[in-house]
Amino acid sequence: MVRRTDVSFTFYPPSLQQLYPINRARIRALVEEALKGKGAELSIVYVDEEEMARLHKTFLGEEGPTDVLAFPDKDRSGRVIGEIVVCVPVAIKMVEELGGRTTPDSGDVEGEIMLYTLHGLLHIMGYDDKREKDAKKMHLKEKEILARFGHRIKGLGV
Repeated sequence: MVRRTDVSFTFYPPSLQQLYPINRARIRALVEEALKGKGAELSIVYVDEEEMARLHKTFLGEEGPTDVLAFPDKDRSGRVIGEIVVCVPVAIKMVEELGGRTTPDSGDVEGEIMLYTLHGLLHIMGYDDKREKDAKKMHLKEKEILARFGHRIKGLGV
């Protein structure tokens, strides 16, 4: 039985879409691919470095921005529920560091943003990357799903 998936998108600040346009339809398709018919209620928030640094400090006690934060919510009905927060400028900087192109037509930044979104979703679904064995499993899943969207992420480690 395929369950309903609800995905909402927020950009903070709203002008973030001007920094890098995010294709909501492709992100939604990525989420559906990862869920494989499981129902979900997800909020995906794309933020700037200032907001991510604030969240990173508030929830993990660490300074500076990070790439992605995931906040799972308990649900006994079997639906995947949570919030994923992705830092768009961190994705752009990572692409630059890896020698990629940051223009929207190159797809490099889209791939990195999709990776962060997927990584957060997999955490919400119960995947963990603290132990090497678990991290390999999670990164392999990321690699397989992203390949279906035409992305090969440098530095993914699998």
